[in-house]
Amino acid sequence: MVVDMLQSWYAGQKLKADQMEGQPHFYQMLEATLDGRRRKKAMVSLRERPAGTVDFASNDFLGLSMDGILRERFLQELENNKGFTLGSGGSRLLDGSNPYINQLEKRIAAFHKAESALIFNSGYEANIAIFGSLPSPTDVIIYDEFIHASVHVGMKVTRAATKMSFLHNNLDDFRRVLTRVRESDPVFKLGLRTVLIAVETVYSMDGDIAPLRELSDIATEIFPRGNAIFVVDEAQATGVIGEKGAGYISATGLESKMAIRLHTYGKGLSSNGAAVLCPDTVRDYLINYAPGIIYTTSPSFPFLAAIKCAYDLLEDGSTAPLQAKIEALVRRFYSKLHALPSWPASKAAGILSVPTGEDFESQTYLSQIVPLIAPDTMSLVALMHFMDYVAWPHQYPVVPRGKQRVRLRFHAHNTEAQVDGLIEILDQWMKVQLMAVECNEPVDVEGLVTAASAGPKELQKALADILRKVEMHHTKMAMVEVNEVLVPQEPQVVMS
Repeated sequence: MVVDMLQSWYAGQKLKADQMEGQPHFYQMLEATLDGRRRKKAMVSLRERPAGTVDFASNDFLGLSMDGILRERFLQELENNKGFTLGSGGSRLLDGSNPYINQLEKRIAAFHKAESALIFNSGYEANIAIFGSLPSPTDVIIYDEFIHASVHVGMKVTRAATKMSFLHNNLDDFRRVLTRVRESDPVFKLGLRTVLIAVETVYSMDGDIAPLRELSDIATEIFPRGNAIFVVDEAQATGVIGEKGAGYISATGLESKMAIRLHTYGKGLSSNGAAVLCPDTVRDYLINYAPGIIYTTSPSFPFLAAIKCAYDLLEDGSTAPLQAKIEALVRRFYSKLHALPSWPASKAAGILSVPTGEDFESQTYLSQIVPLIAPDTMSLVALMHFMDYVAWPHQYPVVPRGKQRVRLRFHAHNTEAQVDGLIEILDQWMKVQLMAVECNEPVDVEGLVTAASAGPKELQKALADILRKVEMHHTKMAMVEVNEVLVPQEPQVVMS
C-alpha cells in the first residue's frame, strides 16, 4: 500500500543523533549530519513502489520494461548468441574489447549521424570522463546553471582553471558570459583557446528544452574560429524526442554543430549505460585518458545486448507510437489543468506553478517531464499517494531554494483515465490549499498520513475536519461582517 510507504518515509525523518550516546564518534557524526536532513524532511531512504500503483515517477518513459517487447528481443538476442561470454574479461584497453561492442558502437554512431561512439557504464561516468579528461588548463567551461550533478563532479576534477555558469536557458546571459570570456584574453579571438559549453537538451528537473539553435548561433557569432565546443547531454531525450527517438539534436538537424553528445540508456531505453557521440579524435583521447574507460571493467554481453535490442526497436519504428502517446498525454494534462476553475486562483495565490505548460499549444516538442512547483509539496505527494498515484518531491539542494516541486514523468504505459485521475487529485489539492490560505492554517500532512494508515474511514474523518475548520472560519468571518454593519460607529472628531 502506498500509504504504508509514505508513513515509512515520515518515520525516517525522526531525529536519531540523540540516540547514539556510547557509540563511536564516527557514527555519531554521521547521524548528526543526517539529522540535518531529517529536520528539513529531506532524509532519503530506499523504497519499493508497490504493485498496482499509477506510475508518474519512473524513468521508464516508453514503458519498454513493462510491455515485454524489449524483454522478448533481449531473450532472442541471447538465443542468437548462445556461445557468448557472460563477463567482458577486463577493461576496454585489455581484454574487454570485442567485435560485439565495437560493432554496436559503430551502429549507434550511424543511427545518430555521428563520426564515432564510445560506450560507458553509465551517463554519470561518461560526464565525469568528458569534463575530467578533455579540457586543458587553458580551456574555459561554460555551463547552464541547471546542468546535471555529474557534470559538476567532472568539473571538480577538471584541469580547466575557469568555469562559469549562465542563467538557465537565458540567451542574453549566455551571450554576456561568452563575450566576457572572449574579451578576457586576445588569444580567444585567434581561436587558440577553447570554450566548452555544457547544456542539456531536456532538463531533468524542469522538463524544459534548451534553445539549442539560438545558443549555437550566438556561440558561432562570438567565436567564429570554431573554438566554442558544445557538450550536450541528451539523457532525457533519448528514445522520446525526434524521429525514431534519436534525440532533440537529430530532430533539429544540429548534429554538425554539437561536437560531443551524450545518450544514456537507463531511462527511455530501459537498459543501462551510455554512449558518447563524438569525432574520432575525441574518442581516441577518451580511450587513452579517461579513468572511466581505463580503470573499469568493460560492459558485459547482456548489458550490451539490451542496448542493441533497444536500438532495434527504435530503428524498426516500434517505439514511434509510444512517443506519440507520451506527447498526447502531456498535452491532455496541460489542457485539462488549464480548464480547472481552481487553476487560475491557485496560480495567482502562488499555490502551484507549472512553467512547462505556459505556452504548450505553440510548442513543437513537449518533454515528458512536468514539474509541479509548489511551496507545500508534501501535502500534494501525500494526497497522490492516498490515491495510489506515485510521484516524488524534490527540494534544495536538488533544485533551487524556494523552487521545491513534485516532478511528474509521463509514460507510454500511462492511460488517459490515469491522467484524468491525476487532474482530479490536483483539483482537490488546489481547493484544499486555497481554503488553507484563506484560513491561514497549513494542512497537517503528517496527521493525514497517520489517519490514512489507520484506514479509509480515518482518512475521511481527517479530511472532514479540515473542511469543518474552513466552514467555521467562513461563519466567523460572516459574523464579523454583520457586526461591522450593526454596531454603531463612534462619530469622527476632527481637530481644528
